[in-house]
Amino acid sequence: MAEARDSNGVPAEVQEAIKRFLAAAEDETELIEMSEAIEAVRRVFPDLDVSDSALTDAIASEASVAGFDIDYDAERQPKAFKRKAIERWDNEGGAIGKNDGDRSG
Repeated sequence: MAEARDSNGVPAEVQEAIKRFLAAAEDETELIEMSEAIEAVRRVFPDLDVSDSALTDAIASEASVAGFDIDYDAERQPKAFKRKAIERWDNEGGAIGKNDGDRSG
């Protein structure tokens, strides 16, 4: 039986975890920093096969329903965090077919 997923491909159990994360944050802040939320989800689900973009969409959707302001703070992320995202992309096959010697397409 296939795992239930939302329109972004985010599994239902991850959606529920996002809701719990937001519920826990509700007493502390009205602002959700997207990098922090994505990092929290990836810590709980280290083998999650969903892009950061899909997670961003899922978190933003849940956060807006819950009444949070959202800080899309990607430009302020530490270089190490960005490097890990690039390495993860590369390890997931993002650079498949890359040939430095042939740029003809």
